Amino acid sequence: MKKQSLRKYWQNLRGFTLIELLVVIAIIAVLIALLLPAVQQAREAARRTQCKNNLKQLGLAIHNYHDTFKKFPLNRLSNRNVGANWMTSKYGTLGWLAMCLPYIDQGPLYNLIDPADQMVAQNPANGQTNEAIINGSPNNVLARKKVIPAFLCPSNPQEPVQTNGSGGGDDWGSGLDGGRTDYVGNMGWMNAGHRDCPQNIYAGGFQGAAWADASDNGTMAGCNGVIGWQGCIGMHQISDGTSNTMAILEDHHWQTKASPGNSFGDNLWMSGYAIHSTKMPINWDPAGDFRCDQWSSTHTGGAHGLLADGSVRFVSENVAWQVRQALGTRANNETTGEY
Repeated sequence: MKKQSLRKYWQNLRGFTLIELLVVIAIIAVLIALLLPAVQQAREAARRTQCKNNLKQLGLAIHNYHDTFKKFPLNRLSNRNVGANWMTSKYGTLGWLAMCLPYIDQGPLYNLIDPADQMVAQNPANGQTNEAIINGSPNNVLARKKVIPAFLCPSNPQEPVQTNGSGGGDDWGSGLDGGRTDYVGNMGWMNAGHRDCPQNIYAGGFQGAAWADASDNGTMAGCNGVIGWQGCIGMHQISDGTSNTMAILEDHHWQTKASPGNSFGDNLWMSGYAIHSTKMPINWDPAGDFRCDQWSSTHTGGAHGLLADGSVRFVSENVAWQVRQALGTRANNETTGEY
């Protein structure tokens, strides 16, 4: 009797039909489709927060540097175009981010760098022989290839080690590999020499300050921002107010807006080229011309900037050019208003 009851029980059991299975699968697919964007948004929000925190750490670094030297970090100090032995300082071709290393817990890396080991050689890009290249010692090679997470925005899809694509041999050598940075010093509102984009986006042409000077012999002359082509300034020179002036800009250095994973290769932390102006609109498409690279990010709608007072703002890509001009200059008597 027991066996017959069990047999009857199993015979009465009914499985899922094909239609029922398809309905269940369809419901699961819809749920995944609804949840996936939310998960992606949460991840991007976390990456954006980390990016903001990186800038805050750099803000602390430049302020601690200022407390020590009464100036913001030095960006290369040299005297160009005066003959083969133009290096007049041991910091000739090192960028301002290298000067920040001891203030972001990277003291051993800073001590590894030998600023005096700068090989004067012919630059294949222009045939000049007055180009200094920091590539001689094994220590400098190790240092320049070091990837520093504090210099990288997690949202940027580019490789952490880039090949230097700058035409300037004094950028320690075209074609050499180095660690990437997504943060650059603000030179100001200006025609920035190697950053002088030919795209005419302003009616009647761009009316910004001239480049530092024709022979590159100036230090901060013509740079009306906080971190210039050469030299450095003190906080007392920011008469517009530290809460109204950008010190550091986010810059992802993409070749085209449609392909943010492709970099120009001028985004290396050890280099003196980790600088930019606020001339071009935020997230502007450089259309393959590295001179038109600008304040940019792969975040939606804008990019971060660190004000000279150490606070971080996310600035909309639709902000008026007058606001970018006011944020870019340190002593131009402008007010930024709401942005």
